[in-house]
Amino acid sequence: MSVSDNFNRANASSLGANWTDITGGMQIVSNEAECDTGGLYEWTVWSANTWNADQTSQVTLGPSWAGDSGPLVRAGDAAGGGDGYMAMAHSSVGMRIYRRDNGSFTQLQDIGGSVAAGDVIKLEITGTTLKYYKNGAQQGTDQTDSTYATGSAGIYSATAGNTGGIDDWVGTGEIAG
Repeated sequence: MSVSDNFNRANASSLGANWTDITGGMQIVSNEAECDTGGLYEWTVWSANTWNADQTSQVTLGPSWAGDSGPLVRAGDAAGGGDGYMAMAHSSVGMRIYRRDNGSFTQLQDIGGSVAAGDVIKLEITGTTLKYYKNGAQQGTDQTDSTYATGSAGIYSATAGNTGGIDDWVGTGEIAG
């Protein structure tokens, strides 16, 4: 099963009832999800369902994208600063996988390369194995990390001002609820 959100609705200061902000806040501007003007690395998870441990999170970088956004897996907030895994899609450093521990980041892989508006970025976790995909093709190599065994799929944006826009999101691995 999968769940999705295309963000095609009126501008709003939040993403809506199905989403929960972990750090900072996300908003909708011109049918795209982006961080609000309040801060950086704002994480939001889909909270309308409970998630299995094995999950994927996929975003389409919006037409106005020119910044730093991407999908999250096994995201949560055990210690108040955000925890989980993120697939960075960054306009100047390219593709990376990070683990976030209470607001501190550990780089698991620097893939490099480039990303652009319209690219589809997916992060997958099965067991302890993380995989980064761009436009359906795996980028880099499998990464293993066992720090987080549970959490939710979601999105992040670190660029305010509608340059970190996410156009569409799809998550898989949820349990109906």
